[in-house]
Amino acid sequence: MAESHDLSSPGFSHTVAPAAVLIAAVVACTVASLVTYWPRLHDYFVLDDFTWLRAVSNHSFLTVMYRAFTFPEPAWDDEVTFFWRPLVDLYFYAAQPVGLRPTAYHLFNFLLHGAVGGLGIFFIWRLTNHLAAAAVSGLLFVMAPTYDFAVTWISQVSELFGAVFILGVLVTYHAYLVAERHRSMLKWATAGIALLAVLSKESAIIVLPLLAALAIAVPPERRRRSWAEIAWSLAPLFVLGAVFSTVMIVHQHQIDAGTFEIGPHMFRNVRDYLEWMVLPFDPRSYTLARSLLAGAFIMAGVLSVVLRQRALAFLFVWTIIALMPFSGFVFGIEFRYAYLATLPLAAFVVVGVFTLVEAVPRGNRSLVYGAVAAVFVTALIVTPMRTQDFQGWIVFQSQGYEGMVHGVRSVCGDMPPGTELFLKNVPYYDLFGNSTPAAVSIFYDDVHAYVVDEYPGLIAFIEDKCALEYDSAIGQYVRVTEF
Repeated sequence: MAESHDLSSPGFSHTVAPAAVLIAAVVACTVASLVTYWPRLHDYFVLDDFTWLRAVSNHSFLTVMYRAFTFPEPAWDDEVTFFWRPLVDLYFYAAQPVGLRPTAYHLFNFLLHGAVGGLGIFFIWRLTNHLAAAAVSGLLFVMAPTYDFAVTWISQVSELFGAVFILGVLVTYHAYLVAERHRSMLKWATAGIALLAVLSKESAIIVLPLLAALAIAVPPERRRRSWAEIAWSLAPLFVLGAVFSTVMIVHQHQIDAGTFEIGPHMFRNVRDYLEWMVLPFDPRSYTLARSLLAGAFIMAGVLSVVLRQRALAFLFVWTIIALMPFSGFVFGIEFRYAYLATLPLAAFVVVGVFTLVEAVPRGNRSLVYGAVAAVFVTALIVTPMRTQDFQGWIVFQSQGYEGMVHGVRSVCGDMPPGTELFLKNVPYYDLFGNSTPAAVSIFYDDVHAYVVDEYPGLIAFIEDKCALEYDSAIGQYVRVTEF
């Protein structure tokens, strides 16, 4: 496996070292990630970020790890994380020396995003044997606007970790399937990286059906493992995956308030995701175009399966599987959940285009290649600008939370334990009312914070309190003393 021959087209038939491709891919995608997201490097924390920061503070390593693998009950003065993210708990615990400097967290997200793109290029190249298609696919993915603020939101590091390890699993298992040597090492590496993926996020369990699909996608002439060997390599992972899924589903039903269900609405949500991803512009417009493009993608995917275009069929199946864990939400779709699915969708389109171009007679192929190259270069220029425009909501939230923290600390000053803090007309988003208390608890011990529409009727009788109201006219918080 020291070197590989890309035979997909005359332009890429020379010898290419896999290590060189991987390094170049990661470097290129990291640069693309930084170019796209650099304006958001210094944004403040938002929403669940405060919960993660607070959940790991003032606890020993063993306590943090115990809480990461269990589901502890939250308390006013001791926030806990509500989801299965052991690796993310460990990440935030290890990052405590960074303090409350969001720049370092954002930079790590941007670098991790570049690693996802680089691994994506490497895997797609190994799968399709087409380096140019893989490179364009990975770069388009890194710059894509389809997943909204998934990269700039610090808490989404769980999705980034999961994507890195899922791609790591696909790379190692593909090597296991086609390699002449190191069979045992690659099999164990696949299992170990799969474990890291699941420790990152529950939805990473999709790696199991992806491995089965990958085994089918590798052409028989390239596959070096028998079906019996493949079955034995996957069986333990599927058994453990079934146990893990059962535990997660039971826990989800215990805590869920009817927001996640398994039912026919899942097909509608997958369709909605696809309609958004094929045309990531104003979601309230282009309805007909979205439907036609999503339908074309589905038909092309089914056709690739029927015609046994193995690489394209795998990319199509991967796109659908990547959306399934997020299709059960009854409230509809959230664009950030399209993160991982964007990579195979981009690859399906790009690889499909190159496949069609290579079917053109050689005399006209250069002209067609030139036109395709012009389209892809234009897309790589325009896409990051569109993605930057899509960060408006998360930027507004970060400014809102930073203003709240500054307002509380400057206006309320030192507050003794037991103080009741009331915040009215906050300009940011706090759906469940738990992000604001978590943010305040980072700076104050045992201060109870509430986001309110109106101050409680008996607030005048609360001895230790600080009541603030956001004045949009001046863009500042003012203290309220008359009730």
